[in-house]
Amino acid sequence: MMTITAKVAAQVAKFKDGTAFTYDELQIDREEYPGAAKAMERLLKTGIISRVSTGLFYKPRKTVLVHCSRMNKIYYDPIYMRMTKGLPTSRD
Repeated sequence: MMTITAKVAAQVAKFKDGTAFTYDELQIDREEYPGAAKAMERLLKTGIISRVSTGLFYKPRKTVLVHCSRMNKIYYDPIYMRMTKGLPTSRD
């Protein structure tokens, strides 16, 4: 039998990067919600997920950190990097 934390972590791992989800999509029983809330809090602290609003979470996309010396800024967003001419992307 899996712990609630293991159940939540397994469900979150199944979501594709860039997916928003709620507690209902975690396939846990209502009586397990307090434990699931604690597990979600731990995932938030480690950066595996982000909170959009109360009860709505987001599994962020993994991106490559790129430093643009021309503008002296750091961009994390791969869409911005692809749309901006002259900036290297993770696919170059």
